[in-house]
Amino acid sequence: MDEKLVENAIILDSEEKVGKVAQILEKGSAAIVTKQGCYFGIVEDTELAEREFDPETTKLEVVARKVSAFDRSEPNINKLISIFSGRVNHAPVVENGKPVGIIRIERAIENFITEERMEGICARDIMNSPVVAISEDASIAQARAVMKREKVRRLAVLRKKQEESEVVGILQLSDIAGSQTKDKLPYMKEKEKPAEGLIKTLVKEVGIIGEESPASEVKSTLLREGSLIVVNKKNNAVGIITPYDFIELGLAPELGQIVRIEKIDEETRHYVPEIKGTVEKFTGKFKDMISSISLKFKKEKGIYHVRATLALKKKNELLFEDISDYKLHYALKSVLDKLKKRMIEGEKFKQEKARKRRGRKI
Repeated sequence: MDEKLVENAIILDSEEKVGKVAQILEKGSAAIVTKQGCYFGIVEDTELAEREFDPETTKLEVVARKVSAFDRSEPNINKLISIFSGRVNHAPVVENGKPVGIIRIERAIENFITEERMEGICARDIMNSPVVAISEDASIAQARAVMKREKVRRLAVLRKKQEESEVVGILQLSDIAGSQTKDKLPYMKEKEKPAEGLIKTLVKEVGIIGEESPASEVKSTLLREGSLIVVNKKNNAVGIITPYDFIELGLAPELGQIVRIEKIDEETRHYVPEIKGTVEKFTGKFKDMISSISLKFKKEKGIYHVRATLALKKKNELLFEDISDYKLHYALKSVLDKLKKRMIEGEKFKQEKARKRRGRKI
C-alpha cells in the first residue's frame, strides 16, 4: 500500500470533552479517539452535526464511533474498502494497536478503483434508487419529516419548471442540523428554531450525470463534486451516487458470498438466515462461474427493492440486477433468476463465439 495514502490525524483521548473537537475539526475532517493510548474510535464532523449533546460535559468516548481500524502492518485492501462501506469518510490506520494516521475515502477511490475495475460499468449500475426528492420551496421542518419517514440522509431538491421539475441540488441531514446550531457550530447543544425557514439556503450544488455515463466519468465527477444525482434521458432524477456506493466496486471480486441488509425494518432482519441459505444454494450451483455476490435490501412504502451485484470469475466481470416486489422472497427469487439467465446466455454466447473462431481456423 502506498504510504502517501495515510495522512496525519488529530488524536484525542476518550476523556476529552466534545467541545474540544468543535474547536479543532474542520469541515469534512475527523479525529481519532484513543483510550489508554490505544485506538478506540473516530469522530467525524458530519456525524456530530446530526446529534445533540452538551459539549462542556459530554466525553468523546460517548460520541466516538467504533469503526474497525486498518492495520498498516497487515495491509488488506478489502478490509479498507469494507470500513468505508460502513458509511464512514475516514478509515483509521493503526500499528500494534496504536493510531498512526487516517485514510480519506476520496484517496481510496483514486487509488483502488482502477480502469480495469470500472470496465463495462455505468452510473445506473452503481446508483442508489429510487430517489427521494423534495421541492426547493419546502421548509426545513418538512425536509426533516421526509428524511425521518423515508429513513434517508439525503434528498434530491427539485425546482418546478412549468409542467416539469429540474434538479437544482442536494440536501443532507448534516446540513440541516449544522444550520440550526448556535454560532453555526454543529457541535453545540443549544438550538435555534428555524423550522419555518426554507431549505433553499441550505441546498448544495451537486454533480448531475446521465444513467448511461461510464464509471470512469462517474469517478472523476464524484471526486470533484462529492455526491451525484443520476438522471435519465428525460432529465428525471433516478438515483444518487455517493463515495460509499462507488467504493463498493472494489469489494465484489474477492469477498465471497455477502448478504448485506440496509435500510430495512427490524422484522425483515429475522429472515437473514433464510436469505443467506437461498443465496448460498444459488452460488453452489454455479460455483465454477461465480466469484462473489452481494445483495442489498431496502423496504420503501411496503415494497422490497433488491439490488444484486454478481462478480464472475472470468475477467472479474460484473452483473447487476434490480427487482422490486411486495413479497421479499419473490423479489429475491426474481433477481437470482435474472442473474442465472444472464450467466447462461453469456456462456452460450462465448461458446458460440469460440466455435466460430475454430471454424474459421479450419
